[in-house]
Amino acid sequence: MAKYKCLIFAGFLFLLLATKSSASTTPIEIVTIKNYDYVTLKQDLHDLKHTHSDIIDYWVLGQSFYNRDIFVVTLGSGDAVVYIDGSRHGREWISTYITMKMIEEYAHAITFGDGIYGEYNVQDILNKVTFYFIPMINPDGVDLTIHGLTAFPEESHEALIGMNDGSTDFQRWKANALGIDLNRIWDAGWDEIINSPPGPSWHNFKGVEPFDQRAVEDLYIRDFVYEIDPEIAVSYHSTGRILYWWWRELDPSLEDMNFQIASRVSQLTDYPLFPANRPHTNGGGMTDWFTKEFQRPGLTPELAPFHYHQPVELQWFAEEWDRNKYVGLSVAEEAYKLWWERNDMKNHWAYEAYMNLYNENIITEEYLDLTRTIKFPEFLELLHAASISSNVEIEKQSFHRLDLARIANDIINPNIPTINYVTNYAHYTAMFRNLKTVYFPHKMVHTVAVNKLRFNNVNQDFLPYMPVSMAEVIDLLNKIITDDDLL
Repeated sequence: MAKYKCLIFAGFLFLLLATKSSASTTPIEIVTIKNYDYVTLKQDLHDLKHTHSDIIDYWVLGQSFYNRDIFVVTLGSGDAVVYIDGSRHGREWISTYITMKMIEEYAHAITFGDGIYGEYNVQDILNKVTFYFIPMINPDGVDLTIHGLTAFPEESHEALIGMNDGSTDFQRWKANALGIDLNRIWDAGWDEIINSPPGPSWHNFKGVEPFDQRAVEDLYIRDFVYEIDPEIAVSYHSTGRILYWWWRELDPSLEDMNFQIASRVSQLTDYPLFPANRPHTNGGGMTDWFTKEFQRPGLTPELAPFHYHQPVELQWFAEEWDRNKYVGLSVAEEAYKLWWERNDMKNHWAYEAYMNLYNENIITEEYLDLTRTIKFPEFLELLHAASISSNVEIEKQSFHRLDLARIANDIINPNIPTINYVTNYAHYTAMFRNLKTVYFPHKMVHTVAVNKLRFNNVNQDFLPYMPVSMAEVIDLLNKIITDDDLL
């Protein structure tokens, strides 16, 4: 009998452990369909942090006029940065729902899955990129839209009603609680805004100057964006199912790149792009300012079909989420490419040469993507192998850049004996004869020049020379290339 009791107990213990194990791998849906007010945001953030403690973090960036917290949520640990916000306008709180669902789903893919979400490797993306979400920039405006005057102290009611043209129905409210439109105060086309009311209002009042001090929420955002230095900024709004992406103060040389990135988001969402070179309907917007100030992509997706002066009903959420669920991941991949090209000039040189191979159909896109995950010396070896195995003649200047990078890497790498430079001196000398129009970081040029001169026992007066400007770099390089005594 004791034997059977032991077996029964063992079976019960097994079932208990199995149940607990199963429960630990079952996603817990936290962000669910509801009117997404400030209290809901706080509770969901608490629960998401509890569920995904190793993935999600959040903190308070600042407070609104009525002391509601403005939260920043982080996801990922990479060097490239993506900024995404929602609910800059009070009645557009469905954008908070969208951004919070992004946070939850991407975290779920890691905590409860294999790190894959659709066709995206979330784990890999979060190793390369850090997301900064601000899901609700305007919590006063959101709560005024959803709850009306009951969410505010009685002494504020008269002013709020006055800014709402005498109405006590606040569902149409866009501004912050002081009547400033938080997407009209940014310093990009601010002077040209023509539809601003003469004073604080439920919508469109641009304040008395860019970054009007009453737009306290956006002052926090502006300073924060400068601090995190994003590669791409996305600001969700509603309504209209359109994607704003262009601003006239964008450098024309960058327009094609921004267009390509915006087009990928357009393909995912099926939101058409707002045409370039047409007057913006408003001006003073956050992403207009970001594009102007940083010369990087700033995107404003407008969720849901057009709603005239009212919030988007919850019945539209499922379709809008389906259109937007991959946007964050797609933007993150593009942001990493921008960061990678902007921050690693050695890899950038090699990448240009590599792109020639790709454009000549010598290597595949899969092989190209590999270059972003390996170290520079390994990349050079892959590129060298690819070039040797090809019979296609590649543009010479690209390979000159590649070879200079290879030389410099050999010289400045402490793990490679200097003798390697001497052994390959004849090869390097031949390459130097053609390097007249190439951009070089100062350290590489100086190192190559000094070593070249030292091994030729030339005038030692050259050795202390350290270039400090681009003109001096070119001048020094030309001396090395054209002076027969040095070759």
